[in-house]
Amino acid sequence: MVSSKSNGFEDLKVWQKARFFAGNIYQTSKKFPKEDLYGITNQIRRASLSIASNIAEGCAKNSDKDFLRYIRISLGSAAELKCQLIIANDIKIIDNADCETLLSDLTEIAKMLKGLERNLVNKTSIDR
Repeated sequence: MVSSKSNGFEDLKVWQKARFFAGNIYQTSKKFPKEDLYGITNQIRRASLSIASNIAEGCAKNSDKDFLRYIRISLGSAAELKCQLIIANDIKIIDNADCETLLSDLTEIAKMLKGLERNLVNKTSIDR
């Protein structure tokens, strides 16, 4: 495991969960058909990475307004990923059990992001 001094985002529980979740997505998507690597497999992987990456990028901006914008982008990526997982289940490239587990984890991350969004809105009095 890589260890370095904290830049801020590493201490956020939501980033930690999103990071772990992205790893789970990669492990699960290794079971997907190889011929789909550049289709839904790639989209699912990119969306999962986007959640954690946007939390980190927003935190690094050192502005609550910018951080809020990136949290909202993370929420958008979470919604995109939810849609992709449901479709992957519909077309039978992810089984019901894996899909339900991932969707449950994703819902928890989205709730944490919504809480962070609420806190930032209250703190900055923007976009109420």
